[in-house]
Amino acid sequence: MFDLHRLRLLRELKHRGTLAAVAAALSYSPSSVSQQLSLLESEAGVPLLEPVGRRVRLTPQAEILVAHTEAVLERLERAQADIATSLTELTGTLRVASFQTAALALLPAQVEQEDLCDDPLRLARPDHAARRDGGAPADPREVLRALADHPWVMEPEGTAARHWAMTLCRDAGFEPDVRFESTDLLFHVRLVEQGHAAALLPHLVWSGRRPTVALSPLPRDPQARRILTAVRRGRSGHPAVQACRGALRRASGGDTPITP
Repeated sequence: MFDLHRLRLLRELKHRGTLAAVAAALSYSPSSVSQQLSLLESEAGVPLLEPVGRRVRLTPQAEILVAHTEAVLERLERAQADIATSLTELTGTLRVASFQTAALALLPAQVEQEDLCDDPLRLARPDHAARRDGGAPADPREVLRALADHPWVMEPEGTAARHWAMTLCRDAGFEPDVRFESTDLLFHVRLVEQGHAAALLPHLVWSGRRPTVALSPLPRDPQARRILTAVRRGRSGHPAVQACRGALRRASGGDTPITP
């Protein structure tokens, strides 16, 4: 019989790549992880790790064992979900990881409480640029092109958001002058408010507040990012998870359309 705790360690090694990474993630020492995996090898009766330089690699037999471990852990999570479903009181601890704008817009209002929503994207223009344009052109492409000589703030090189933003500007016929880079969209907002840059911002960044900068629609219709929830298969049926997803849908439904 295999020890489930040791199977989890082997699974973590498969996903994290090094004993040190497993130890850091689980708050163990590398020597403790190594010792537990050695005991698992004794239980399996076959080598599970082979050295590759200063690292280790899973053997084919270890890969088989990890595949079965994934199935076992999923079944155990389903069992936990079934037990929770049988109870009359909704209980459970949820750990929610999120990007900043969704966390600010959706979570605080639903702390007690698939696809969540489509989050419309808008062109945010500094106030002086909006005043200079006066009656802004009705064509969104012309609005975007009017900012061709203006500084921009975008997310860092290599991100999907940066690639999308650069493509949008290039399709409008100009190469944006990206003077500022940040993953913090609230920093983007502040730069636009101060007149230092133009930006492409999602609707959720306002978190229910009145926008403080001039906003314009984008050339491509519809321009929205789809926001999803992701959960391990074994936990998807847990009542606490379903309640959390329902609360997030309700929180997003007040300002943005829901995609079923």
